Amino acid sequence: MVPAYSTACIANAVLLVAVLVIALSKSDLLGADVGRGDIRTNRDHGNIRRSRGREDKESPIKQLEKAPTSKYHIFVASKPDTGSTLLANMVLGLFDRADANQYFMHFDLQIVKPRKGANIDDTIVTKTHINDLDVVYTHFRDDYDRVFFIVPNRGHVHLEERYCGHPDYRHMVLCLDYDDFVFADESKMNDSISYVAKKIQDQFPYFANVELDEENSSKRLKEMAATLEAMKNLSFDASDQKFGVHGGHAGRNKGGTSK
Repeated sequence: MVPAYSTACIANAVLLVAVLVIALSKSDLLGADVGRGDIRTNRDHGNIRRSRGREDKESPIKQLEKAPTSKYHIFVASKPDTGSTLLANMVLGLFDRADANQYFMHFDLQIVKPRKGANIDDTIVTKTHINDLDVVYTHFRDDYDRVFFIVPNRGHVHLEERYCGHPDYRHMVLCLDYDDFVFADESKMNDSISYVAKKIQDQFPYFANVELDEENSSKRLKEMAATLEAMKNLSFDASDQKFGVHGGHAGRNKGGTSK
């Protein structure tokens, strides 16, 4: 026969374990993404959502920097064949100096273009095909006051819907449809640039009070178009550091723009 006091101790111990399990589930699994069938904790991949309160309180900037800055960084993140090269150069023109090179970050979070091992702080805008924005944010969040993502989607080629539709990502992720920024000819180019500039400022109040350099963006895209034309018959191995394009790049998408 089990003494009454032993039964009471066992019951209390079971109750304590149950309380601890509930507490841990609330504290460690706040970032759980049940719909995707995996568990994300705030200590690893859930950091975009956790950061929202802190970043929303920061004051908007009053002017763009004349050179790359440690205050903010913009990633043009997408799958291939979504017009990302065009969009990255358009955004580079809006934010960065005229001679800026287009930087590309590989899946190991290392810059491989314009050269392997280049310093990401030499630019304001970086292109990547890493699809997990939480991973990119977690890696760079301590290096900048603000980290933003601009995501081009093209029909069925797009990032996970949560990035574009969930309110917890809205403060730092802007999704654009391919047909909304790609232009068929140069006469529509400035309209596309103005559209993207307005979308950036509407989505990110951080940039609402600054004048994005649409003229510089237009000049950059014209220069890129000339470079693409000059390289259209070259081998794929031929590349241009400033625009991040390569031989045979022209004409792969609508209007002769690049992917």
